[in-house]
Amino acid sequence: MFNRFETNDRYYTKGKNTYEKVRFSTVVDSYKNQGNIKIAERVRIIWHLPDGDYEYYKGVVDKIEFNVNE
Repeated sequence: MFNRFETNDRYYTKGKNTYEKVRFSTVVDSYKNQGNIKIAERVRIIWHLPDGDYEYYKGVVDKIEFNVNE
């Protein structure tokens, strides 16, 4: 399991046709059991901008479905 993933290779949109690579993080605040596996439950996605952090996403994962046939 991991608690944090960081990368510097994501592009952030600064305006019309203007992009800049900015540090980007995924933070897993908690895990839960789904059957016999652990899945990320509380997750945050953060852009680390020069003016401060921007929490792009904060949510709860209810369940993950695997090998779904449509």
